[in-house]
Amino acid sequence: MTTRSLRILVVAPQPFMAERGTPIAVRCLVEALCDMGHRVDLLAYPLGEDVSYPGLRLLRSPRPPFVGEVGVGISFSKLVYDAWLVPKMLWLLRREQYDVVHAVEESLFPAALWSALTGQPFVYDMDSCLSEGVTTQWRAFAPLQSLFRWLERMAIRKASLVLPVCSDLADIFRQDLCSENIFVLPDFSVSTEAYDEPSEDLRAGLARNEPLCLYVGNLGPYQGIELLLEAIALLDPALPGQFVIIGGPDSAVQRLKDLAESHGISGRVHFKGPRPLRSLGGILAQADILISPRLGGVNTPMKIYAYMHSAAAIVATDIRSHTQVLDETMAELVAVTPQGLADGLLRLLIDPQRRQSLGAAARQLVLREYTPEAFRQRLSQAYRNLISKIPGEAG
Repeated sequence: MTTRSLRILVVAPQPFMAERGTPIAVRCLVEALCDMGHRVDLLAYPLGEDVSYPGLRLLRSPRPPFVGEVGVGISFSKLVYDAWLVPKMLWLLRREQYDVVHAVEESLFPAALWSALTGQPFVYDMDSCLSEGVTTQWRAFAPLQSLFRWLERMAIRKASLVLPVCSDLADIFRQDLCSENIFVLPDFSVSTEAYDEPSEDLRAGLARNEPLCLYVGNLGPYQGIELLLEAIALLDPALPGQFVIIGGPDSAVQRLKDLAESHGISGRVHFKGPRPLRSLGGILAQADILISPRLGGVNTPMKIYAYMHSAAAIVATDIRSHTQVLDETMAELVAVTPQGLADGLLRLLIDPQRRQSLGAAARQLVLREYTPEAFRQRLSQAYRNLISKIPGEAG
């Protein structure tokens, strides 16, 4: 089958480029689409750093007045930015001749409406269950979850192609879709030579002979940093081990520093603030133990693949976000309790051989299944399936 390149509008309702999960995933997506020979317009919020890439045109929605930055997850600020993004999206769709709309997160809904009115094919990039996210973040809307789920299902049914980030997420909506329209598209490790650069010495000022335990990511409540601090407080103070936490805004860092102080563990917990993506590999390579204390969820965090790539031992909560990729041969899986996490940390801190075994097994899997090349192959296969259904595209 031969095809011409497509003109694709990728709609990403988020700051771009910002060094956190979904924007990083979107960057990987658009670069892969461009490498496949497609011409991509990326519409995002008027926030974040500009990026350039052959075949990519970065477009931004207008900036709403009186609204500042957008944090992780749903918020009033995010909804306001969405209200200003959708008109720009519709203006582009009327003005330009796109072959496909590639909708990320909540841009599913205007994309589905546009498709219903015009027949425009669209792809839904499914990073999470939106209805669950709304009712989890805003408890007042919990009684409306069934309504939100119904609206989500109706929108997804309009998609020509759905790209869930994990199989459990696909299963939630599989009954609403033809199986040939679903392609599970896992993330991959961005800790590669293309991004890595030397990092500062995380052990500077710490005891060199103690294991280094590391968390990298945003400091949102769902990430379980409070749980981690409670677990560290349960460990014997004489047990060797230093804990470094990287990521998060200043306000969150200060709040957690205060919490560590109240637990009496500020001497062994060190908050470093955010670091650039390009230093990720150098940072992870210094760790003996990598920690993911996430409290719940289904979709696998992108950082887990970078954790695995590092060959450091991983301790992670025993939830589906982790166990879709990790099992007991590749990670220390623990109960979502302070004592469970403390016990898992203890087992790894006192057993260097187990740390080495778990880390090696995780790295082997990520190099086999979750590489940039594997991501591009899966995305290319999904788009070939889509293109075969677009009139005039199959050759």
